[in-house]
Amino acid sequence: MAAAVVEFVDAMRANADMEEKSRADAAEQAGVVVELANGLNNLSKGNLSYRINKEMSPQYTSLRSDFNKTAETLDDLIGRVLVTISQMDQQIGEMASGTDDLSQRTENQAATLEETAAAMDSITSSVRTATTQTKEAKAQFRTPQPKRCAVATS
Repeated sequence: MAAAVVEFVDAMRANADMEEKSRADAAEQAGVVVELANGLNNLSKGNLSYRINKEMSPQYTSLRSDFNKTAETLDDLIGRVLVTISQMDQQIGEMASGTDDLSQRTENQAATLEETAAAMDSITSSVRTATTQTKEAKAQFRTPQPKRCAVATS
């Protein structure tokens, strides 16, 4: 019977050890879940530089490593998108400036063309007037003029 009691006591100790290990594992797992939740919360708030640095047992190390790699990839990707947006913004500004410059030059050319057209109208009018006057002068020289007699005065 003493052997049975010893066996029972050993079984109770083993059971207590297993329960203690189970509680320790559950506490460690809860700590990992808290760290992972904290990391995801930081990412969702835009803190893309957040990394999990807490040491973990080997069974959770790959989870921490995967989270950190994902956060790093996301940070790099968003960084490249922001750089591309900045470059696009700069190019759009340059295009707008070029468009404004082209618009101003077009307006200036239109004004110059309008002035040129007005000057051409004035020249055309002057040429018409000169042509008409020239025709009238020619017509006067071709028409015989009445002869005037010279009266001698003595």
